[in-house]
Amino acid sequence: MTRADTGTETDKNRFVLTGFAILALAFILGLSFVVRDNLRVMGVAQGDQLSWRASQVEVEYLKLLITLRDATATDAPDLDAVRKRFDVLYSRLSVFKNEALTHEALANLRAMQQSLDSYIPVIDGPDSRLVETLPDFQKVLLEQQESSRSIALGAIQGATEIQALQRQRVVYLLEVMMILIALSAVVIVATIFFLQKRTAEQRRASIQAEEKRRQLQATLDGAIGGIVVSDKDGNVIDFNAGAEAIFGYRKDEIIGRYMPGLLLPAEEREAVEQSMARYHASRETTFSDSGTHEFRMMRANGMVFPAQTQITTAQMLRGPIFISFCRDLTKEKHHEAELTKARDEAIAAAKERSRFFAMMSHEMRTPLNGVLSSLYLLEEGSLSVEQREHLDTALFSGDILLSHINDVLAIERSEDARELEQQVCDICSLASNMVRMLEPMAKERSVTLDLEKKGLKDRQFLTAPRALQQILINLLSNAIKFSPEGAVSLFARYTPSEVLPGQGTLRLEVSDTGIGIAPADRDRIFDDFVSLDNRYERRTGGTGLGLGIVRRFTKRLGGSINCMSEIGEGTTFTLDLPMTEADLDAKFAQGEDSLKSGPVIMTPKCILVVDDNKVNRSVMEKMLTLAGQNVILAEGGEAAIRLASQQAFDLILMDISMPDMSGTQATRSIRAGNSPNRDTPIVAFTAHALPQELERFRKAGMSGYLMKPVNRKALIECIDKDYTNAEGGFDVAAPVGPSGVLDHNQVSDLQSFLGPEELTAYLNDFKDNADGLGLEMKTAHASADLNQLKTAAHALAGTSGMVGSIQLFRLLRDLEQGCVHKDMDKIDLLMAGFDDAYDRLCNAWDQVLANPAAYNTAE
Repeated sequence: MTRADTGTETDKNRFVLTGFAILALAFILGLSFVVRDNLRVMGVAQGDQLSWRASQVEVEYLKLLITLRDATATDAPDLDAVRKRFDVLYSRLSVFKNEALTHEALANLRAMQQSLDSYIPVIDGPDSRLVETLPDFQKVLLEQQESSRSIALGAIQGATEIQALQRQRVVYLLEVMMILIALSAVVIVATIFFLQKRTAEQRRASIQAEEKRRQLQATLDGAIGGIVVSDKDGNVIDFNAGAEAIFGYRKDEIIGRYMPGLLLPAEEREAVEQSMARYHASRETTFSDSGTHEFRMMRANGMVFPAQTQITTAQMLRGPIFISFCRDLTKEKHHEAELTKARDEAIAAAKERSRFFAMMSHEMRTPLNGVLSSLYLLEEGSLSVEQREHLDTALFSGDILLSHINDVLAIERSEDARELEQQVCDICSLASNMVRMLEPMAKERSVTLDLEKKGLKDRQFLTAPRALQQILINLLSNAIKFSPEGAVSLFARYTPSEVLPGQGTLRLEVSDTGIGIAPADRDRIFDDFVSLDNRYERRTGGTGLGLGIVRRFTKRLGGSINCMSEIGEGTTFTLDLPMTEADLDAKFAQGEDSLKSGPVIMTPKCILVVDDNKVNRSVMEKMLTLAGQNVILAEGGEAAIRLASQQAFDLILMDISMPDMSGTQATRSIRAGNSPNRDTPIVAFTAHALPQELERFRKAGMSGYLMKPVNRKALIECIDKDYTNAEGGFDVAAPVGPSGVLDHNQVSDLQSFLGPEELTAYLNDFKDNADGLGLEMKTAHASADLNQLKTAAHALAGTSGMVGSIQLFRLLRDLEQGCVHKDMDKIDLLMAGFDDAYDRLCNAWDQVLANPAAYNTAE
């Protein structure tokens, strides 16, 4: 039961007791009056009077009888005396009409009365008649002699009974009065005890209330923030010590004064006064009981400062009051500004570092790759012994320099705050490729390189392959460096989880029989720029960043790494990485493998390739020619229409976005004319695969679509497709593309189509073209020229897709769509990531050119 319920019950009991006491006192007072009246009646001696009147009846009866006897005894009777005595007796009898008599006395009274009534006419009549009836009247009276005696005795007995009843009534009333007095006394005593209890409770409640008031006052005074209490008119009624410290007013000088006028500057005061006016008008408030607000408040010296305020409303007997909790935000705002400044400086430093690494990528790696490519070309020529020695020295130095640059850039990538891009990965194949890639290095140092796999066959995983590659390259290359004429082994084992389906742990163990690592050095080998001082380290060189890169990528993958080593025996690095299994279309994977196994020879067809980009046309021509096809090139829609009117083709590959005429317009023109290609399958060669775009292609008369970037498998499927089915060309136009920076299948295709020299030239042309288009995109973005930005993004998307770009291609495709829908937020976000995506593509191709054998799966 709550305190309120207890108070209500107490008030109800008090009301009942008080009501009962009042009723009891009223009854007692009424009974007192009744007893008093009865005592008065008893004090009047009513019984004696009744007895006297009864005796007077008998006396008057005897006097009338004597008067009648005298009147009948004389010749001149005194009739007036007779009449007088008759009237006196008659009046005495009339007195007993309302008196309490016995039944017998009352009967005799009525009989005597009737007798007298019968003689009233005689008494009031003539004297002669009265004289005649005197003897008879005397005789009748004599017969009533016993009745008169009975009336007297009955009256005396009735008077006695009345007195007895009156005494009994008085006794009863006195008894009732005593009971009520006793009950009233009990009630009064209970009321006294109740009032004493209530008084004690009120005294305790008063003491507790005073203690709580003091505690509350102490709490308010000791509160860190300021507390200002004001009434409904805004006048201050309480002001704690915290408020004194914040605002500079003493409590005694601000109590009763108008709070907004003292504590708020003019602009804030107006808004608060409007809110108060609205509250008075509608009892609705927007500033109270609505959370915290930030106000600009004012101290006693006029200084304005930022403050956080929370206002609550309390209903009091005198009306509502407003309790304002205030906190000075001056220091917080100062610290916030410092943090913002520090954050901005950190962001600027990070941007500067990113710009520096980007400069390293473009300004150092690009010319270095050019130098190395030229040296590789020289290596194929006829050189003298001395020239070949110089060339080997140059290639060796260049490889070392490139590896140092790659290490620094790998550190930058490993510290990238963005999430590692997850994609489906065949770790079994990845491990085999890493070992095969490093076999030349192992042979050079007479190192046996072994690979053992367990639990990886027929399993695909969702992970970051680039990070795994970087980890394995660094661990295996380090092991080979420090194990000359020794052995290095990679053991890869996957253990499924017994609890979580589709989850498990990948363990990678890289062991060598090298020189080992001293216990004192094991704790620091994962630090950056740590190079152990021994003869093998001096012989091989290095930046000392490899294991630091491994540590960073392992941490970002959610795994752990440890090192076990013995001096002179060797070293084992063990990594445990959490893995998520992923399903991969086995049929598609087998198709890819079959395509990589060698060139595909098909029934020759005559194919018209329409594309406004020279690089794209060149690559498509190479791919189709190697597939045994006859290729005719057209640089735009108008050229395609002209060629289609002159020669019949088996298939037309039509680019969609071209400057002179779009692919859909060219298709409509070919279909509408009488050219020999009116019914030839025309396949859209595009980066747009949205449903509405495909419907537009279909309505234009196209037979299917080929999704950019084009790989060899998709191209061969496109050539071999039966387009007699109207929907066939739109069912399997392109497989689901991979994710990451580079499409390794596309890389392998380009390597097998072009060869090292042509591939290097092709990539240089791409970079020159991309630099120009990138500058054009940035200029258009700065001037908000969405049409120009869309055109440049489309052109660069086509060429980047042809060189195997995944991330950059998708970014440019989304950017083009953003321009179509005029989504500036999306455009700004994509343009902010353009440089990074382009740098990643260039870095990836630099690694391909530096280690071509690692990606050329056709060898």
